[in-house]
Amino acid sequence: MIIPSLAGFTGFVPPYGSGSNGVLLLGEAPGEMEAKFSVPFHPYAPAGACLERVLRRVGVRREQFTISNVVWAQPPNNWLEGAPYEAEAVEAYRPLLNDLIARTKPRVIVPMGNVALRR
Repeated sequence: MIIPSLAGFTGFVPPYGSGSNGVLLLGEAPGEMEAKFSVPFHPYAPAGACLERVLRRVGVRREQFTISNVVWAQPPNNWLEGAPYEAEAVEAYRPLLNDLIARTKPRVIVPMGNVALRR
């Protein structure tokens, strides 16, 4: 696997979970906590804590999903959407995301955020 290297991007956060329920939860890019622990939507990060509450409320565990991001490294200043490097970053990680989708064959992809929705 070739990991894209983009100026100012830090960490590498691969997908998480088994995807046993056939659902891919797709975010934008990892934040500081996610990059530190290499876990997308880490439960101690703001977005991860919100996701945990939602999943708990409906009675499912995060491990049942495949959880990933469009971009798998933390962008400079946690800023991707609308940044001048957004298109370059999305394009650089396109092969990894395409491979993930081909391997896991999700029945449903849930985009969480505008970048994921556009992708």
